[in-house]
Amino acid sequence: MSRSFSSPVSCSVLGSSCGKNGVGCNNPMKPYVVTLTLGGLLVLGLIYLYAVEFPDAQRKAEEEQRTKQLVSFQSDDVRRITLQYRDQDAIDVEKGPGGHWWLVKPLHYRADHAEVEDIIRDLVIANVTRVINESGSNLGDYGLAPPQLTLSFALNDRDEQFLIGERGPISAQLYFKRTSGPQIYLTSLPDRDILSKTQYILRRKELFELDREDIDRLTLEHQTGAFSLFKTEHTWFLDAPIEFLADQSVIGALLFQIENLKAGKFIDDSEEQKNIRAQLGLPKLVMHIQANDVPYAVQFFASSDNAEWVYATTTPDFPVFIVSRQTFQRIPNTLFTLRNKHLVVVDRALGTDLVITTPN
Repeated sequence: MSRSFSSPVSCSVLGSSCGKNGVGCNNPMKPYVVTLTLGGLLVLGLIYLYAVEFPDAQRKAEEEQRTKQLVSFQSDDVRRITLQYRDQDAIDVEKGPGGHWWLVKPLHYRADHAEVEDIIRDLVIANVTRVINESGSNLGDYGLAPPQLTLSFALNDRDEQFLIGERGPISAQLYFKRTSGPQIYLTSLPDRDILSKTQYILRRKELFELDREDIDRLTLEHQTGAFSLFKTEHTWFLDAPIEFLADQSVIGALLFQIENLKAGKFIDDSEEQKNIRAQLGLPKLVMHIQANDVPYAVQFFASSDNAEWVYATTTPDFPVFIVSRQTFQRIPNTLFTLRNKHLVVVDRALGTDLVITTPN
């Protein structure tokens, strides 16, 4: 005969208690315990995402972007650029004091800052469309033997060189190769920009390096008469041949024209300059400019062999410039044009009364 014994059982599981034989066991888990547990799991999940998943995804995206980039440098890293076009002389530009670009080969002249920066910008924003050739063989098939353009960069910490070939299947694409590796790439480089940086395009074309707001005196010496003007505060006046208020809109347009006076061509060869200067004769116009107490001057001469251009000279150490005749003809040459033409000169903002009197 078997007997069974039972004894009171007590258990505690997450705050639950059981009575005799486990009967009447209740689980009064408090709500805030569940909330804290789930909240803790959520926090751990977020920590994992932010500490592991998100940085990993960002690293992958950055790595993918780096593989698409043509270059890994910026404008501030570049000290010198050499452009060697196929069957042409090399062009060297170098960064001088103040970050200004200078042409140093084949001649020494101030460079057009925006045009030089465009070369770097085009390379920085361009991407690799795809890898065309992993081995670097058959360069001629891509216009790379020889290349249309060889670009050499002297950077702060290293040198880099790139070969640019023919257009790809789409005209806005170019074949591209780094000399440091065998791969040939199809890129999004804009051919119309990168392949057109001639010596003329890269050199500064403005005759003067000044700001029109700094100009405070002008003299225009035409063959028919001379005119002298000066600025007081923000107002321009004539002081010869008469003392009179100047036409502010006309002078404003003239100052803008002076600031943006550009050469359409340059005569750099010393012998050609000498021959041209000997044949110039008397100038059609001599313009004297003063800006921040610095004097400037330019002389314009008629061109006997071209009706569209006139010659312009500044100082003997600068080339002979060829300027559009249309630009020259827009420079005022009469007193009437330069003088103020209003019958009454008054600031309308100061007027309070207007009285009109007519004959009876």
